[in-house]
Amino acid sequence: MNGKKSTLGKSSPTSVCYVLDGKLVTGGTKGELTTWNGTSEGKTYKSHEDSIWCIEKCPGKDAKTLFFTGGNDGKVIQWNA
Repeated sequence: MNGKKSTLGKSSPTSVCYVLDGKLVTGGTKGELTTWNGTSEGKTYKSHEDSIWCIEKCPGKDAKTLFFTGGNDGKVIQWNA
């Protein structure tokens, strides 16, 4: 196995998931959702008021376009690509 190290500029990642046809997204300690392009940080979305603890793809036919985030702020947010 080989790994590539990358850093998240804004905060520490708390959750990670492959969504949107295999695109990596991470949730962070400051409530941001970040997309990744390989080992490069992509667009960041501020969505929660506190840490994002889970990212989950929607099961079934919508798995390629829908996913959810859950945060320490008590919110569950549905995302649509």
